[in-house]
Amino acid sequence: MASHKLKDISGQNFGKLTVLARAPNNVHGHTMWRCVCECGKEVIAPGQGLKSGNNKSCGCARIKNIAGQKFGLLTAVECIGSDNAAIWRCRCECGKYRDVRAPMLRSGDAYSCGCTTRDGRRLH
Repeated sequence: MASHKLKDISGQNFGKLTVLARAPNNVHGHTMWRCVCECGKEVIAPGQGLKSGNNKSCGCARIKNIAGQKFGLLTAVECIGSDNAAIWRCRCECGKYRDVRAPMLRSGDAYSCGCTTRDGRRLH
């Protein structure tokens, strides 16, 4: 029986990902690799996904850039991460900062740092 030698792809780049080292196989027996994204986040990605181009980043490449856009009294300044949605650091018109998930900005659920009520009254 011939043994299959796995090609080491450590150090190679696939989109925004750089392969750091081999990771344990997933539950289906697929070869997995520990990678670091250009944004600094580490992820585990399947070798097949890297080679086919399906895995190009940690997910940050899918984040829509809304920097500079206003949502109520908040202006999106920079994307600071992602948990299932992008998290944006926003500057309120009063000068304070608030970190907000993108869907809350788009839906209008987040409209200030907390310094106003929905009808625009200042709380402090």
